[in-house]
Amino acid sequence: MERLAAGSGYGREMDFPDRLPILERGAHPPSTGRACAMEAASWLAGERWSDHPRSVHKAIASVGRWVNDAVDEDERQRLWPLILASLDTASTGLRIDRRLRHLTREAGCRAAKAGTPVDAWLEVLAEHTRLTDHEPVAVPTTRIESLCVHLLEARSVQA
Repeated sequence: MERLAAGSGYGREMDFPDRLPILERGAHPPSTGRACAMEAASWLAGERWSDHPRSVHKAIASVGRWVNDAVDEDERQRLWPLILASLDTASTGLRIDRRLRHLTREAGCRAAKAGTPVDAWLEVLAEHTRLTDHEPVAVPTTRIESLCVHLLEARSVQA
C-alpha cells in the first residue's frame, strides 16, 4: 500500500493499493498497468479504455488531462483522490457546462502562473460541487482494491 500523507494538498490521509495502474503522461494501451489520469477514470468507471471517460464532465476531464501531463512523476501518483472525485460528474445543464468551461480556462491560467496545476483541478471540482450539489462519493480503499483485483482478473480471462 502507498500512503498519501496528510498535508499533500488533497485533504486527509489515504491508502492506495499497489495494484492500481501507474499514472504516466500521455496515452497508453489498455492492460499495460500504466494509464493517464483520465484513462484511469475510464477504467475505474468500467468504461471503454479512453482518456475521454463518459462519466467525467468534459471540462473536468480536460483539466485532469492537463494536470496529469503537467506534474512530476511523484505528484502524479497522488492524483487518485482527484480521479475518484471526478467520476460521475458528466451530467449537467448548459449553464453549468459554460461555467465549468470558463472556469477551467481561468483556473488553468492561474495555476500555470503559480506553478500549481493541481489547484486548477481542485477548483473546477469544487465549483462543480457548488453548482450541482453533487458531492463526490468517498470510495473506501478496500473497495478500490477489490475493484482492481476483479478488473484485472476479468481482463486476464478476456486476453
